[in-house]
Amino acid sequence: MTTTSEKFTGQRQPNYCTLPKLDVEILPDVLICENCRREIVRVSVPVDNGRGHGWGEGIWVHADDPEGYEIFPIGTWPRVKGTSEHYVAPATRCRYCHTSDPAEVTFVRAAYSDETRCSRCGGVHGFGIGD
Repeated sequence: MTTTSEKFTGQRQPNYCTLPKLDVEILPDVLICENCRREIVRVSVPVDNGRGHGWGEGIWVHADDPEGYEIFPIGTWPRVKGTSEHYVAPATRCRYCHTSDPAEVTFVRAAYSDETRCSRCGGVHGFGIGD
């Protein structure tokens, strides 16, 4: 597997970011549910209001239940809702080493940026939130 120093050494660091300081293995690029820690995927659900207007709505579902949603015909604008026993959303994870362990990854609202900080690799991924 690739390590953080192999992948990020020599790369330019974006504003409000710190490239990884520790050489750790990069974990597989999968998203984990913040509630039950199972793998999740985003699916695009085709929706049609029955009057010639169709669109696609994205929804997070557990990977082992990709059909875990229902379409509710509410008025002229149907809604898509997950059928899981809880709300499915991705856990906060490190952009560099892909860990989503809550003991290692934290989301911080700093003075001028929102940042995801990782103690596993020492990286910080942030973006400016205004002047």
